Amino acid sequence: MKTKILMLLCVVMFTSCKKNRNAEPVAEQKTYLSKLTTYIGAETWSYDTQNKPTSMVFASTYEPTDPSYTYKINILTNEGAVIDAVYDYVSTLKPDIRELKTYNIEGKLIRTTLFINATGLSEGYTTYEYLVNEIKSTTYNTSNSIISSALYTKSADGKNIVEIKKYNGTGSLQSRATYSNFDNKKSYALLYPVGYGSGIINSNNYLTVVFFNAGIGTTNTTNYTYEYNTDGYATKRVMVGSNTETFEYIKK
Repeated sequence: MKTKILMLLCVVMFTSCKKNRNAEPVAEQKTYLSKLTTYIGAETWSYDTQNKPTSMVFASTYEPTDPSYTYKINILTNEGAVIDAVYDYVSTLKPDIRELKTYNIEGKLIRTTLFINATGLSEGYTTYEYLVNEIKSTTYNTSNSIISSALYTKSADGKNIVEIKKYNGTGSLQSRATYSNFDNKKSYALLYPVGYGSGIINSNNYLTVVFFNAGIGTTNTTNYTYEYNTDGYATKRVMVGSNTETFEYIKK
C-alpha cells in the first residue's frame, strides 16, 4: 500500500513540474502616460493596439491666447521617435502646423522644421546642438534669421537639466531658470515619445526653481512637493502656496 502511495505522489509531482515547465511566461506590463493636468490645461494621450502613441488632446485653460489642439502623430521611427506630426488646432483662426523631425546617428533630435499644414509653407525651424554638458537650441524664422535661443545645462550625471537660459534674437539674456534638489523618483516626462516638443527631459523631479527675469530684473523662488505611485512615478506636484498638477498613468 505504501508503495502505491509513493508511486502516486511521484506521478502527481512529475505532472505538476511538467505543467510548470510548459507554462507561458507572463508578459511584464509597461507604464504609459495617460493624462497630465496643469494650470495651463490638460493633456490626454492615446495609443494604438501596439501601445504606440497616436495622439494627444490638449484642452487649454487660456483660450484663445493659448489655443487647444490635437497633436496627431503621423510617423514614428522603429525606436518610437516622432518624425512627422501635426498640431490640429480647434480654432479655425489658427492654421494647423506640421512638424518634421530629424535625428543624428545617436537618436538625438537635431532639427524640428515647421510648415503650415494646408499650404506647406515654411514656418521656420529649430536646431539642437549637443555639447559636453549643455544642449543649445536655436530657432530661426523663414528668412533664416535667429529669433530666439536657449542653453540647457545638464547635471553632473547627465540625467536632469539644472539651468535654462533663454535669449532673444540678438543674443540678449531674457530669463534664467535654475532647478535644484532633485528627488530620486521618476519624472512623467520619461514617458513622452522621443522627440516630442524639444525632446529635452528630466529623469527626476526638481523640488526648487529659482527664476530670474532679465527684462525687469526680478528673481522668484518656487518650491514643490510631490506624491508618487508604487512604480516610482510622480502622480501629483504641488507648487507650495499655489497650483496643483496631477499625472495619470495606465499599465498594459
